[in-house]
Amino acid sequence: MSDAYEQQRRFPRIPSENPVFVKKLDDENVGAFSKTREVGLGGCMFANDEVIGPGSVLMMFISVQGRVLEAKVRVVYERPKGDKFEVGVEFLEMDPVERNVLERLFEPEPAP
Repeated sequence: MSDAYEQQRRFPRIPSENPVFVKKLDDENVGAFSKTREVGLGGCMFANDEVIGPGSVLMMFISVQGRVLEAKVRVVYERPKGDKFEVGVEFLEMDPVERNVLERLFEPEPAP
């Protein structure tokens, strides 16, 4: 990804692998397990076997630090990557307490 694109982001992203389950709100039969590759306070990116469709609204369940966070998300982009698709989503709704758990991923680790 280009430096110019990274500078346009409102929220920084960090590499972070977290198990996720996503399901389409308008089609309960469409759901998938995956792992995030990047996480930010405004959204995340995960790999998926199939195209979901930009603009699709999903419920996402993310395992972070021993908790499962629930967020309503919207697909912003999809791009092919090998035999999968990288799916970038923005968080639309998330409980403030669960958002605090997500924010902890961005805190510096204490020095030993």
